[in-house]
Amino acid sequence: MAKITSLSAAIAGTVHDGDTVALEERRRARRAAERSRLTAELEHARAELRTADRQVAVLTARQEEVVEGIADLERRLATARARLEKVTSELDAATGIRDRAEEREARAGQALAADEKP
Repeated sequence: MAKITSLSAAIAGTVHDGDTVALEERRRARRAAERSRLTAELEHARAELRTADRQVAVLTARQEEVVEGIADLERRLATARARLEKVTSELDAATGIRDRAEEREARAGQALAADEKP
């Protein structure tokens, strides 16, 4: 009787010696093919991960540049607003001076006109 050398051969029933060797070789070939497929899949996934890591690094640097640019614009805007507030205050003061001068001029003109009337 033939010697059974694998569990799959034992389950299938009694196998001749040549058939047992062929079954084991096919099983090893399937395992090797599956291992090769899994290895290739792993390498592909690693390559995609490296590409994604590089892209994340580039985009993170760009984001930092944009954030710094926004911070700079916010500082400049704050400076401009402070200058606007100062100029507005100065304008209000100058407008008040002008308005009072116009009022004095009008009163002086009216007083002069009233003085010239007989």
